[in-house]
Amino acid sequence: MNSGRSLYEVQQILGHSDPAVTQRYSHLTKETVQEASETASAKLRAAVEALDSPRPGLRVIDGGKN
Repeated sequence: MNSGRSLYEVQQILGHSDPAVTQRYSHLTKETVQEASETASAKLRAAVEALDSPRPGLRVIDGGKN
């Protein structure tokens, strides 16, 4: 699992019919878990920042009450 392969891929290679079996025998290093956490955090941070930033080319219209 530390080589970047998905749990599903490993399950298929090993012939496990139940993903729980693959999970039981997969051993992730602390570094792998930390890296996954940092990747998810960066993606969430970017999404929040995108929501907070103004959209170029868009303007607020007041509904024609000028």
